[in-house]
Amino acid sequence: MAKRKVTKKATSKSKATRGPSERSKAVAARNTKIAAAYNKGATVPELSTKFSLSTIMVYRYLKALGVTLRPRAAAKPKATPKPKLTPETRAGMQKAKAAKAKASKAKTAKPKARKTKTA
Repeated sequence: MAKRKVTKKATSKSKATRGPSERSKAVAARNTKIAAAYNKGATVPELSTKFSLSTIMVYRYLKALGVTLRPRAAAKPKATPKPKLTPETRAGMQKAKAAKAKASKAKTAKPKARKTKTA
């Protein structure tokens, strides 16, 4: 039989007796600053650039702190749709198209040759 190596178990204080680490304290302080700035009117994109975080993380931190979120900005309006043609407008466009076609046909048409009478 092969001998097993016996290693000592790492002894550490139980989680109940340990307090929050310095890093977690700093993160909590940062998150409260984010919430305070948001409540003062800063937008999520502004906060994400200021604190070097993604916008998703800023939303998560605000939600975790119980901050009531404002509605997101409305989408930019799309290009205005073309107005619908009324029957009068459509009729006028058809007349103009027909006149244009007639004019171009007249320019390209060759004059007819006349027959001469012979005696």
